[in-house]
Amino acid sequence: MGGLYDREWLYTQYVVLKRNQREIANESGVCFQLVSQVMKKFGIPARNGLEHIEATVKNHEWLYNQVVALEKSDGTIGREQAVSTATVVKYRRRFGIPGRPRKGPNGFLTGVPKTAEHKHNLSEARKRWVSEHPERRPIRPTYLDSSNGRSVQRNIAWRVAETTIGRKLTTGEVVHHIDGNPANNDPDNLQILASQADHARLHNAKRKDGLFGSTK
Repeated sequence: MGGLYDREWLYTQYVVLKRNQREIANESGVCFQLVSQVMKKFGIPARNGLEHIEATVKNHEWLYNQVVALEKSDGTIGREQAVSTATVVKYRRRFGIPGRPRKGPNGFLTGVPKTAEHKHNLSEARKRWVSEHPERRPIRPTYLDSSNGRSVQRNIAWRVAETTIGRKLTTGEVVHHIDGNPANNDPDNLQILASQADHARLHNAKRKDGLFGSTK
């Protein structure tokens, strides 16, 4: 700590070597607020606080590499460079660097342009997630329905339900698996509900009773 209270040492570190207050504080084992107080006592003028990021956040090539190549978030870059997230966002937008895509609850990327490459990557990511989390995403048997002139992947439960009641399901109707097992498409295990809202209410009631969890 002796170096911190030496004006010549502190002046050299801050003015000559252009180190910031946080770097000096870390080396001295104190908080950067104390460094600021000592500088004021010695009459050493403080910079505006952004000079230390001339070669980092304020550098287009460096910032692009951090966001795009290393896929770091604005908050992570800000913490590493001891600046606010708003500062990182400001320079990223000034340089026209797109922000890192956010991830949804299942880890899939959201809020990015739906290019052909993105759609392919998203599809592959979903397949990987399903294969890695079989307990979270049970596989529902499906079939190809060509009755409307085009092939559509449909849930077999729909077909069983439609065959049982003798008509097509109307828009909004939902097939519910009574035992909570989406692979059990026995007609006695299927219940047709008027809407997804009714389906959710039914599952919420069963969840409270501890019968099963996710909507199926």
